Order: sequence, then structure tokens, then C-alpha cells
Amino acid sequence: MNVAHLKKLLSNLSETLSESGARTVAKDLGRISEALDPFADRTLAKFADFLLKAHEFEQTGAVSGGRKIAAKPVDPKMVEDALNLLNDLYERATSPEVTYQQLDAEVAKIDKQFKKDAIVEIATRFGVSGKTKKAAVEAIHRKIKDRKESFERTRF
Repeated sequence: MNVAHLKKLLSNLSETLSESGARTVAKDLGRISEALDPFADRTLAKFADFLLKAHEFEQTGAVSGGRKIAAKPVDPKMVEDALNLLNDLYERATSPEVTYQQLDAEVAKIDKQFKKDAIVEIATRFGVSGKTKKAAVEAIHRKIKDRKESFERTRF
């Protein structure tokens, strides 16, 4: 069995689900089926190996036995600006005018703007830590949110 067979199976399943009313799942399976086109001639075992390597690359930026792709240097001014924005947000978090939605939006903006290494550096300089991008962003968000919550608890 190869990926072409898997593609056909998913396509048939998609059609069946669509006819039974599960259109969202059917659409997702159809999309997966289409995405398998470039891999149609691979065996399932080789495709599984490829998926594992893709996951490893996504997590680490490298594949075992392969060369690591160098991260693009981050503009120090951009890092400094982000850090200033976070420090300002931290200071303003006690203001009633600053909402949780604003906190979420500002942290999300920085999350989207930077890759892992820059986010980890920003987090460290902001006084929190995280080894992964997700952990660093969560730590940044938690520090600011905790300040707001703490202030709100003590206002009474």
C-alpha cells in the first residue's frame, strides 16, 4: 500500500461523511487527501518517516543527520522595542482602562512578530523564562496578567 491508496481512502471517506451531513470533517479530510498528492508514490512507511522528520524539523529546526538551518539574525532594535512595549504594558496593567483583551492582543502581536530565539531572549530580559517559544510567550503573558489580577484583588 502506498500514499496514493491512503489518498483514495481518505477521499472516499470524505465523500461518505459529506453525504451523511458531517461536512466540516469531510472538508478537512478532502483537504488532507489533496495535500497527499506530492507523496502519492511513497510507501506508507517512508511517508511515516517523512512525517516524523518534518515534526522534528518543526520542533528543532534540524533533522537528525541533517544540517541545522541557521536562524536569521534578529534586529536588536526590534527586540528592544518589544521589550519596551512589554515593560510599558506591565506598568499600565494596573490601570482599569487596560483590559485583559488588550493584554492578550499585545502579547499575541509579539508572539507573531518573533521566532523562538528572539522570544526566549525577550522573555529572559523581561524577567521570565521559557525554553520553547510557547513557554516563553505564556510566561510573558502570565507575568502581566498576574500583575493585573493581583492589583484587582487588592483594590477592595
